[in-house]
Amino acid sequence: MESCKKFVQLNGLDNYVDFEGEKKSVESYYLWSDLVIVPSIQPEAFGKVIIEGMASSNVVLASNIGGPLEIIKNEINGLLFSPNSPQEISTLILSIVNEKFDLKKIRIDSLKTAQLYDQKITSRKYLDALLSVY
Repeated sequence: MESCKKFVQLNGLDNYVDFEGEKKSVESYYLWSDLVIVPSIQPEAFGKVIIEGMASSNVVLASNIGGPLEIIKNEINGLLFSPNSPQEISTLILSIVNEKFDLKKIRIDSLKTAQLYDQKITSRKYLDALLSVY
């Protein structure tokens, strides 16, 4: 984390990036954020944080391991980077600041993706699948 903070400071990105640390209630942060970064270094089964970020119309950057690979289509509904690579994260952030990606399209596609994981919809699909077996 310290290398990321140093990079932000050295590259004059202080006005664009805040490091908030761990929080118990994050809903309000999603609403004022533009990016959600999920820098997992080990595979995770499901990316709840990714879906929450997408549902809030944030651009999600995540490690390309585990659950994120099932949710994010790189440069379509989010951005992927190698695990444990702060330099790649920094490069992606600079690319975003320099408008190298169509963020409006990414946000629209990520919101569509999040809607696929809506609890009511997924619960109904699960129930339908169970009922079809019996």
